[in-house]
Amino acid sequence: MLRRSAPRDPGATREALLAAGTELFSRHGFDGATSEQIARRARVNKALINYHFRSKQGLYEAIVEATVGSLLEELRQERPERQPAPARLERFIRSVAELNRRQPSFSVILLREMIAGGPRINERIAAQFGAVLRQVGSILAQGAREGSLRRADPFLTHLTIMGSMIFFHATAPARDRLIQAKLVPIARAPDPAAFAAHLLELLGRGLETRRGAEASRRAR
Repeated sequence: MLRRSAPRDPGATREALLAAGTELFSRHGFDGATSEQIARRARVNKALINYHFRSKQGLYEAIVEATVGSLLEELRQERPERQPAPARLERFIRSVAELNRRQPSFSVILLREMIAGGPRINERIAAQFGAVLRQVGSILAQGAREGSLRRADPFLTHLTIMGSMIFFHATAPARDRLIQAKLVPIARAPDPAAFAAHLLELLGRGLETRRGAEASRRAR
């Protein structure tokens, strides 16, 4: 009989299920990761998935909502009136990079979901995605008002940032394998922080006006 070492604290049990679900959904996809596998990884009774999240899909949705919610919480702490738009753009990109550093499996889950057509993106998750997009729109609108950023489409800018970050982190295992096997002409795997800095430089050069560059230097 399988010995279970589940924590008695309900909060700890919930966190264990979220961690196990994140790992197994990223590895096997939603359909491939069973409730039995998730419970075994979390070392809890399978019934606790339904108790805490109603179902396996409820657990999946909770993982996505909690992860995107943590990004939104961080972004909402900023004071736009105290920062020029280029500095806010830099903070946004670094926040997305930090999210992927903390939750490297999340990019795989999200990429799988989008490729499948987003069947498990509910209204709450869609609203969170919309809130992230509005953050980008707010930055670009401020930049246009103050003359620090060129006018750009918020949705396309959002796709440039999120798409690049998600693809970079989701494909890391395959990329690392190819590099280690010397199948691609790269000496070592690119550093996530270096990639974030690279993306920031590309967007900065493309969007920032001369006035914006000067304001960014003063803000640092």
